[in-house]
Amino acid sequence: MDDKQVLEQLAQSVPNITARLPELDRDTLVQLQAAEVKGANRTTLLAAIDERLKALDDAGEGGDQLSGSSTKTTESAGADGRKGEPAAKAAGKPSPPPAWQHPDYHGVLSGEQAAWRVANLKPAAEVRRK
Repeated sequence: MDDKQVLEQLAQSVPNITARLPELDRDTLVQLQAAEVKGANRTTLLAAIDERLKALDDAGEGGDQLSGSSTKTTESAGADGRKGEPAAKAAGKPSPPPAWQHPDYHGVLSGEQAAWRVANLKPAAEVRRK
């Protein structure tokens, strides 16, 4: 899978990507993982990729055992989290929600983001009068 196809995969939602993970080979999974760490760094997707890579390892389809998974980075980090960003996130510092989840956001939304806003922010808690 070339870089363009990897980026097209990552542009989809996490459930869509995880549904297609069993179809992908180990090299493609490693490419997806590396691109996701550089890009959005969605922990749910990274965990699903890690599980699929582990399943391939357990099934004997090993290959490169040194894939740079985020969970391995977290486990190998010291108590002060010097090894990288994933370790700092695992230390208990919650990341702020994305800007599109703020009630006053007026930017571009995807369909999934709009559905989340309707389900979680609408109806308005109080009527705003001008």
